[in-house]
Amino acid sequence: MMGANAEKTTYAQDIARVEDIVAKISNGCDVDDMLGLASEAAGLLARCREKLGKTGLEIEEVLKDLKGKDE
Repeated sequence: MMGANAEKTTYAQDIARVEDIVAKISNGCDVDDMLGLASEAAGLLARCREKLGKTGLEIEEVLKDLKGKDE
């Protein structure tokens, strides 16, 4: 599960963990662990979407600044 260091992980680390979780579920993890793993993966994916959204907005701002300097 995600711990206190969850916000300190990178996008790549989060995706790697999701891939690990998917592999565990696909390979037949214990039913008792499945809900926890699925919940963790959902949280990681939500954080990844948020990181992508923020990054996209920051890139748009940089491009606006560059365009403004060219004019």
